[in-house]
Amino acid sequence: MNTTFLSQTANYIYTTYKDMLADICIIMPSNRGMIYLKKYLSDEIGKTFFPPDFYSIEQFMQKISGLSLISNEEIWIKLYNIYINTTNDNPINPFHEFAGKANLILQDFNEIDLALANPSNVFSDLADIKALNFFGKSENELSVFQKDYLAFFKQLLFYYEKLSNDLLKDKKAYQGLMYRKASENIETFSKETSYYKYVFIGFNAMQASEKHIIKHFKQENKLDFIIDADEWYLYDQQQEAGKFLRELMGDLHLKNPHFIDNNISRVSKKIELIGFPHKSLQAKHLSTLLQQSPTSANEKTAIVLADESLLLPVLYSIDTSQLNITMGYPLIHSLIYKLLYQYIQAIENKSKLQRPESPTRIYHKDLYAFFNNIYVQRILKNEKIELNSFLRTFIKKAKLFYTKEETKELCKEFPAHIREFIISIFFVPDNTYVIIDQLRNILQFIETGLTEYIEKEEFKLLSHHMDNLSDLLKQIPNPTIKSLRFLFESYISTLSLSFKSNPLSKIQIMGMLETRTLDFDRVIILSMNEGILPSGKNLQSFLPFDLKLHYHIPTYQNAEAIFSYHFYRLLQRAKQIYFLYDLDNKDAKMEKSRFVKQIQTEWNTLPNIQISESILGYPNPLPTHKEIIEIRNNQSSIDSLAQKSFSPTSINKFLRCKLQFYLSEILQLDKQEEISEEIQANVIGSVIHKILETLLKDKSLDLANIDEAFIGRMVQNTFCDPHVSRMDLKPYDILYENNYLVFHITVKYIKEYIRFYLKQKKELLNWAVFGFEQSLKNKILLTFEDTTINVSLNGISDRIDSHDGITCIVDYKTGKVEEKELKVSTIEELFDGNHDKAFQLMFYAYLYYSVNHKTPLQAQIISFRNLHQTLFLHINENKLLTDEMFVVFESLLKQHLSLLFDITHMFTQTTAVENCKWCDYQSLCMRE
Repeated sequence: MNTTFLSQTANYIYTTYKDMLADICIIMPSNRGMIYLKKYLSDEIGKTFFPPDFYSIEQFMQKISGLSLISNEEIWIKLYNIYINTTNDNPINPFHEFAGKANLILQDFNEIDLALANPSNVFSDLADIKALNFFGKSENELSVFQKDYLAFFKQLLFYYEKLSNDLLKDKKAYQGLMYRKASENIETFSKETSYYKYVFIGFNAMQASEKHIIKHFKQENKLDFIIDADEWYLYDQQQEAGKFLRELMGDLHLKNPHFIDNNISRVSKKIELIGFPHKSLQAKHLSTLLQQSPTSANEKTAIVLADESLLLPVLYSIDTSQLNITMGYPLIHSLIYKLLYQYIQAIENKSKLQRPESPTRIYHKDLYAFFNNIYVQRILKNEKIELNSFLRTFIKKAKLFYTKEETKELCKEFPAHIREFIISIFFVPDNTYVIIDQLRNILQFIETGLTEYIEKEEFKLLSHHMDNLSDLLKQIPNPTIKSLRFLFESYISTLSLSFKSNPLSKIQIMGMLETRTLDFDRVIILSMNEGILPSGKNLQSFLPFDLKLHYHIPTYQNAEAIFSYHFYRLLQRAKQIYFLYDLDNKDAKMEKSRFVKQIQTEWNTLPNIQISESILGYPNPLPTHKEIIEIRNNQSSIDSLAQKSFSPTSINKFLRCKLQFYLSEILQLDKQEEISEEIQANVIGSVIHKILETLLKDKSLDLANIDEAFIGRMVQNTFCDPHVSRMDLKPYDILYENNYLVFHITVKYIKEYIRFYLKQKKELLNWAVFGFEQSLKNKILLTFEDTTINVSLNGISDRIDSHDGITCIVDYKTGKVEEKELKVSTIEELFDGNHDKAFQLMFYAYLYYSVNHKTPLQAQIISFRNLHQTLFLHINENKLLTDEMFVVFESLLKQHLSLLFDITHMFTQTTAVENCKWCDYQSLCMRE
């Protein structure tokens, strides 16, 4: 790059103040630009010299005001203490609830001070505006909530004055208060200092407090104001990018300021717009862009991350050895922070779930998150613990909660010191100061598992700030665990890890604000999407828009104009520009930034600018309608199937999708196990079946006199029987959230079924039940050219009864069943894969028939959703199942089963895509 803004500025400063460099004070928007200006100034002079004093605007305001900045968290706590000492609220809001409001209060205080607005007038008008919401009502007609609402806004001025006085006594301030005091002190400061000139470089929008100071220097003839602008947006009144510079030039009467150029319409630019289906692909594509040959040996590149969450993906995608990373890595994105945050959540959940009648319990997800953390896993692996086996055991237990003793039992294979450590951190008193100590203990525990440099730096930074966090917590009266979690998240979110690199490297990774005053030959901006750049109307405030306008307090419109300037200023000298943006995807609806659309519309007519656009994405892995997955049968599969007993469920899989059968029954690929939060429908069915079997088989029970409490105890005990539920449940788990509803529905189903059963027994003549939970088994002979195979078949009929001499095979269903699902025109339809319930009934009836050779038979479903609905299997409108029907069914069953033992058979993916909706293998088959 031949000429940059800062190189021009360095030349101007040297030629203008050559003999008095040590007597000028240079103020810039940020420290980043100061580094470059010092370098350019040194190159310009070429020898040892006494440099000017350099300040960022923040440092300069601190110097004038004599105040130091205080953290947001400290101010929230101060506001909370003011609230506690003045409120009439009963109960008093805990800190974590008040802090969200305190953050808005602080933002408004800050903006009022930066704008030098009169707080008394602002808050008086605000209270009056809020009172208009209840216009026409006397105070006696207001509710308690309405009175508290109005009282809050009337108190804001007191909050402001009290907070300001308390901070100033300690020589501390938030940004706005510091700027207000600096503007008040400017005359004294100016008299006490002897600078010849104050040189302000690269500023755009300035607050009223800053303008007051600048105007003072202007009046004293001590101001030199250097701007960086382009004629294209500065002199066009329609361009929001030049809005604030135009205002400043008018306020300061700047007639010919340095430096205004026409780079946008003069410098040749090549602009590429590239869309991606996912933001991570933007990071991947960076390496391709950086590998392109530079236009010159000194070419400078800026990689601008509008979305800072892309920092890590970018760092993993490119060679970082020759670049400078100006952005810090937010500690809140680290796995160490995640571990500590999840631990606080675990103790909070423990406290929330505690019941007087139950022992202290830890939620299963909180324990699993701890064991699943990479640093904890490294420690466990170092102790020779078979981690995969342990996690499988954890999931198979399917416990929702763990008591202290159950946690000890879970960790019985761990070394004693690790087992005791886990018990000590999770089963602690609900005391925030104890929890802070446990956070330190967790950090010490994982220290030996940290192997990467960045992990060790994260550890050091977190450990260093634990004492600060503890000190903040002590300032909060009666802090709750939730307050600790809120404070921890907020405080850590302000910390970031700095990267060590050369600040003058030719490739820079930066945020948009860090590009101020800097110029680059090649600019690559990621996440050029609306809502990210610009960020959108997300400035929350208690102050209405019109009230802000009246007192000249900045609104969201100011923020958009500010970012518009930063955007166009960065591009004005660039020669190669890349805009990378997200397309709409399944996670979010993304729109291209309007800044990009403006470029496409407004710069497209400039002859020196070439604009192109392309879409890059994943290669399409989805098969076309012709590319159906097929797997050929083999002898190994045949041998394993020969040992198998076939149920209607497994055969229905084969009929529905042969590939699903292959994956499930031959390869036996199980869905990834996870602990279910709620008792699932299959478990409810198993429990109902077991209880009804017990009740109906026990001849000593008087079913008519069984009460709901008795049934409830049976349901609870059966749910807690792991042999039935396949879950390790305790009585208190049954009453947890949605399980409580499941429990009562199960009791209702059983109670209503017993009533229905007794009614049938009483009202139906010649009706008898002679089997509950009846096992049905037989074998079917398959004949091939050179061999025969006896295939085992099995099923369980929930009930077998007889009415007027006709035997009926009954199956219970807890889900919804419709009559049309049990009606087929022909027996062939049972094998089309679309009639699983009808096939199941016919299969059970066939097994009964094959042993007893008794016809006619009936097959029925009893749905607990509607006990009185008669749901019989109908074949061609006939509910009586005859010998002829069973002969045809057996023949068709043999035909389909024979395919499983045919070496030439292909296990083919179904063409009925709707069958894939609830299939466990849809992602594997690319049918999601």
